[in-house]
Amino acid sequence: MKQTLYLEGFTLGRSWLSGLGALRPRFSAFEFEEPEVPQQESASADCGVWVAQWMIRGHLWQDYGVQNVNTATRMRLAVDLVMKSPNHLAQQVVSKAFAHWQLKAG
Repeated sequence: MKQTLYLEGFTLGRSWLSGLGALRPRFSAFEFEEPEVPQQESASADCGVWVAQWMIRGHLWQDYGVQNVNTATRMRLAVDLVMKSPNHLAQQVVSKAFAHWQLKAG
């Protein structure tokens, strides 16, 4: 309901009316139903990662409820970004990442 009243506030004043007999739209006269959309966890601070993940893989998700951002999500996003063809440093990044993981494992 707040959204409809906000929209009606935009239409106040003569600039929104096309003629003297024009009626101002009354958005609150219509039923408003908030759509169900995927959301991140309520206490999460990963909104940028969540949105990027949703944009890349949203068409694959079957469950449009709460989607979790975890280490695997962050890594998948990083790999997707690094390995794109416009990134001329992709091979260097992969080599450095591989060397880093070998140090960690050794």
